[in-house]
Amino acid sequence: MKLSNNQHGFSHHFLLPLFVIVAVAGVGTYVLQRGRAATNPYDDAGLVELKKKEDPKRGLVYKQDLRKVKKNANHPCQGQFEIQRKNPKEPILCTHGPDPAPQGADITKTRSELDVERVAKPLSKEGSVSQPFAVQAAAATVSGTNPYAPIAPKCYGDGHDGHRVQLVYAYVSKDNFANYQPYLRMFAGAADMAVVYSSVHSGTGSTGRHIRFEQDPKTCQPTFLKVRMPKYDSNDSTINNFKTAAPLTQYVTTRSYLIFMDVGGECGLGTSFGDKNPYGPLNESNNNVEYAAVGRDCWHYAETHELFHNFGAVSDWAPHTTGAGHCYDGYDIMCYDDGGHNFQGSTWYGNNSCPGVTARWQLDCGKNDYFSTASPISSTNYLKNNWNTANSPYLGL
Repeated sequence: MKLSNNQHGFSHHFLLPLFVIVAVAGVGTYVLQRGRAATNPYDDAGLVELKKKEDPKRGLVYKQDLRKVKKNANHPCQGQFEIQRKNPKEPILCTHGPDPAPQGADITKTRSELDVERVAKPLSKEGSVSQPFAVQAAAATVSGTNPYAPIAPKCYGDGHDGHRVQLVYAYVSKDNFANYQPYLRMFAGAADMAVVYSSVHSGTGSTGRHIRFEQDPKTCQPTFLKVRMPKYDSNDSTINNFKTAAPLTQYVTTRSYLIFMDVGGECGLGTSFGDKNPYGPLNESNNNVEYAAVGRDCWHYAETHELFHNFGAVSDWAPHTTGAGHCYDGYDIMCYDDGGHNFQGSTWYGNNSCPGVTARWQLDCGKNDYFSTASPISSTNYLKNNWNTANSPYLGL
């Protein structure tokens, strides 16, 4: 495993959580291992049917290390996929499967460095990449002034304590980190802005949230890990390829790794346990390592989506669940037609039932499926007694 860090001096901080692996990894791992079925839990026929619907142009490919788990199996990944482990002692990781690129996209034509810069420019003030954090144009409703005004990063604790989202740049052969870093910071900042915007527009009594990044305590800027993947296997998922190169990460149960994969032909893949337990300390999403991998062709498109899979969205018990990890009630970061048995609607985002919502980068447009900061939450709201990702330890006030 080759790990290196950016110029902000993160050289020793990544090692700190590894010293407490024995103390923190056991809880989540024990629960998952205990739940494994004695009989074969895998749905091989179901996976065959899914593979018939693959769309490589949009990155929708079910890799050979994704095992479909039966809906009613006594298994932590029931109804989802288990990411096949290279070693039986590794913790179990669940995912709903790959997320596709936007409709009409063809990510088999890989994005160049110039394309990455072109995507990033609207995020920065007057086209400059000098600002480490920037907002989307639609955030004008938050700032009330310049829609491209940067948002200051939020400082939390010593920059390392508690649950954190760790930014990662992962590459196979050519290291483009020096060129890409300013853009990747902005893409992470746009994800943070989606959280800020959604949290302050959750209704009565709503309060703002920010992503708790692993950060430099002096500047508050998010820090990066840089990981080389010398043995990248295109037949395996992006997450397993990353784990192979950085195996120790899978035992740090207070980290969600947002991995900017510098590889083409991949969009997004995020781990998710779909636990509806409303009590955060016992919810599996908060007790296991999480990975949110985004291929180069989907940078500044899939980051927030994959992170919120990590945080526990969307539960199969939610009112507007598709039954496959997403929602269907309108323009929403987590809503789209994923082929789930419960999907409803005639558009890509579902039935567009959310009133007055036109921004597809908003979290939980109805504030009743997976994210709400309203206070109090109505007694009839699903989130009153089920997991609300606004309470995730990966987010802070």
